[in-house]
Amino acid sequence: MAKLVASRDAAPESVTEDQRVALLRGVSALAALPDPLLDYLASCLHEERHAAGTVVVAEGEVADRLFVVAAGQAEVTAAGSSGPVPPRHAGPRRATPELPGDVLQRALHVPWWQRALLAARKVVTWQTAIGGLDPLVTRLYAGGGHLLYTRPAQAALLLLIVVGLVAFFSGGARVSAALAAAGPALLLFLIPANLFGVLVHEAGHALTVKAFGREVPRGGIGWYWFGPIAFVDTSDMWLADRWPRIAVSLAGGYANLVLAACAALGALVVPDLVWAAALWQFAFYSYWMVTANLNPLLEFDGYYVLSDWLDRPNLRPRAMAWLGHELLPALRTPGGLRGHTLDLLYGVGSVLYVVLMGVLTVVIYRVTLQHWLAQVLPAPVAAGLVWIAAALVVLSAGGALLGELRAARPTPGR
Repeated sequence: MAKLVASRDAAPESVTEDQRVALLRGVSALAALPDPLLDYLASCLHEERHAAGTVVVAEGEVADRLFVVAAGQAEVTAAGSSGPVPPRHAGPRRATPELPGDVLQRALHVPWWQRALLAARKVVTWQTAIGGLDPLVTRLYAGGGHLLYTRPAQAALLLLIVVGLVAFFSGGARVSAALAAAGPALLLFLIPANLFGVLVHEAGHALTVKAFGREVPRGGIGWYWFGPIAFVDTSDMWLADRWPRIAVSLAGGYANLVLAACAALGALVVPDLVWAAALWQFAFYSYWMVTANLNPLLEFDGYYVLSDWLDRPNLRPRAMAWLGHELLPALRTPGGLRGHTLDLLYGVGSVLYVVLMGVLTVVIYRVTLQHWLAQVLPAPVAAGLVWIAAALVVLSAGGALLGELRAARPTPGR
């Protein structure tokens, strides 16, 4: 009997949209398909994780799936007429070459509305990256970054975080006076300071990956749902244990807490009120950044922490697909919600959060962006540009959300 067996543990975390397309492009039977069709097939993929030694599929089972190895290793074994046939190994971007005809037929008939939803998804998750980042991160870690991961350094950093929080909330009247004295000049400091905060956040992720002996192949920038992002590729941690993965996910926010503590202490002791206001605002932004990244309702750091903590890979796509396809049938069936509490809570929470962020985007654009543009453009032109920008963001997010809800149903039991 032929069997496909996992010989090295598979990846526990979600593969990004671009990585899914790249994996499919590595399958010879799919390589010639145009981008819209590959995008459609990528949206139909469901990830599976198998421990080493697990039989993934055996001869005689219904051949209704195409397996693509994203990480880890698998081997195909078969019993021949003269004894066992030597196993064939499959690693990342290797797959069975045959594609079921019905899947290809579906791919060749993608409805226009699905193409529109896929396009919206690509807009709200746009990324661009540069490779070859690991040698730089390795030098930073070896050149002194490793000292931050010693026990004395960690104890000192935790103490600094606590003291910084106390300093931040004890500013009181001095902070109010400082903010009044600073005025618009704060922007000259806050824009580069906040960019530095983003850099420190990503450095926290990258250096922690190195602390666990793994690689950071690339990093970049992009747009995620309602705002710009920066990122480093931590996918090499997929084969690590659960708690190291959680540590990497938390490391960016941890770095921002340290940075915020330094700024809060600086705001408390500097004599100049303008500098005090600038530092306190920077501390506030850093704390806000920590809170925003711990939000699990979009795929930020907190989402991966929750997914790993619950041991539920693909938490978001599974919950959203269940909400879109299975909620109404479950409500009509006695006990239909049993076993789906997490899907229900996470899915509904995510939908409400996206709706709320859409409303806030319109309000913030009207209050801030329109005010800035009105200083250099006629008021009607500024208002029109703001409405166009807000509409593009909100409509793209709405299309992406609908696409998640109408994604292919998760395979039962997987």
